[in-house]
Amino acid sequence: MRRLLKSNLGLTLLGLSVLALTFFSLWERNRIIRTGYEIERIKRENNLLRRAHQELLAERESLSNLSRIEQIAEKRLGMVIPKPEKQRLLEEK
Repeated sequence: MRRLLKSNLGLTLLGLSVLALTFFSLWERNRIIRTGYEIERIKRENNLLRRAHQELLAERESLSNLSRIEQIAEKRLGMVIPKPEKQRLLEEK
């Protein structure tokens, strides 16, 4: 009888160990898959941010273009370059 109980206990422990390892293996695999999806999401977000950064750099370059600024000043704001006789030189103090 004791031998049967020992045998059943051993088999039960072995079965529980296999079951625990199986659950751990599945949990770990699921975690790896979720991490992979998260990495891909972050890569896509990184690409979007890089593109937006490049677009902003190009926009900054175009907005700081002196000929464009001069054109806007003349056409939209009605500004003109003063004639030399109208110019005044200010001295620094």
